[in-house]
Amino acid sequence: MTNHYIRQGATGSNTGTDWTNAWTALPAALFRGDTYYIATGSYGSYTFDDPVSGTQYITIKKAISSDHGTDAGWQSSYGDGQTIFSGWTFNTNYLTIDGQVGGGPNSWNMGHGIAVRNLAAHLIYGNTILVSNITLLHIEIDGTSNEPADRDAVYLISGAKDLTMRYMYIHDIGCDIFQLRGNFTNFTLEYSKLSRNNSSASCHGDVFEYDNGTALNWIHRYNLFEDVEGTYLWGTHESGTFDGAQIYGNVIYRKSAGQFSNGMVSALSGGGTIQNIRFYNNTIYGLDINVAGFGYIRGSNNLVYNNIWYLNGASLNLDGVTHDYNWFYNAGNQNETHIQTGSSNPFINSINGDFHLLTPTNAGLTLPIPYNIDPDGNIRGADGIWDRGAFEYSENVTCPTPIVSFTMSLI
Repeated sequence: MTNHYIRQGATGSNTGTDWTNAWTALPAALFRGDTYYIATGSYGSYTFDDPVSGTQYITIKKAISSDHGTDAGWQSSYGDGQTIFSGWTFNTNYLTIDGQVGGGPNSWNMGHGIAVRNLAAHLIYGNTILVSNITLLHIEIDGTSNEPADRDAVYLISGAKDLTMRYMYIHDIGCDIFQLRGNFTNFTLEYSKLSRNNSSASCHGDVFEYDNGTALNWIHRYNLFEDVEGTYLWGTHESGTFDGAQIYGNVIYRKSAGQFSNGMVSALSGGGTIQNIRFYNNTIYGLDINVAGFGYIRGSNNLVYNNIWYLNGASLNLDGVTHDYNWFYNAGNQNETHIQTGSSNPFINSINGDFHLLTPTNAGLTLPIPYNIDPDGNIRGADGIWDRGAFEYSENVTCPTPIVSFTMSLI
């Protein structure tokens, strides 16, 4: 295992052996098992296409003061600011790209060590192989504007397996944030913020658009969805089956106009199946009338518990799912045994995006691991009340403790 170094403008021997003699760009051929440290700068687009060797990873890291490999030739300015690419294409597997800093609670949209930034058709692209074992950390994906259509942030259309994204900021996208095709198994997205995509007559943008196979065992937790729109947030086209998704501990809110025309979770009117979803302890705030719930489902065993819907319009569709222990305000007349309603705003500062609870809610349904941890790392129900919504009530808001593994549960 060897460390290599990349620095825009380096004038040494161009061997990548230290910061003085760094390569000026990420080399075309990368070695399995090695780590590539990249200094602040702009590095264009890159295609990852090195053959796999067993399960050996290639690791790309933003160089920072506390982790930059060798000190030979190092200057602190190499760790300041962002390492910027204009696009990535994935034609290989077993790859980790780590910006090392930025993202997550208290730093949702700032400080990311690596950025993919471009006004382009696709920022992250893959269409030749089923990509697997890709991990992306502390990365900003910036479409620069959500107005031009036909631009997607993540476009993977040959399937994927074991895709992990953590501490991401994906924003200002002209169409779909994720356009995904083929069998897509084990997709974890956590501690990430997704903001401002576009849906129009020329491009019916979605947040997660899936088709042509089975999307199995997705885990989307502890994320912030702000001012996103489209046909749906989570959904499938006519030839897709959305199966076994665990969606919990997320905040979904709007500050401006926009909607999910078929529903927050839905298929298309002409086809698509959604089954075995676990939609628990999410907070949904300010989505437009009639579209903050569930649309075309066509599947069974979909469970919806312990969520808060607040200021979502006069009607909320929960047909096709089993639901109880939810909290509603201005969300229609819901038929639940353990319903909670009320007119007072339960959040500390929802206008400015703080959806921690002012007081405990009515007791929600107690659920098993892994659903018993909130985004801040608090144990749900530790005070005797399993609160509804994304955050467990706490007198002192704690710093989050990332959870990097999970146990599948289908309660």
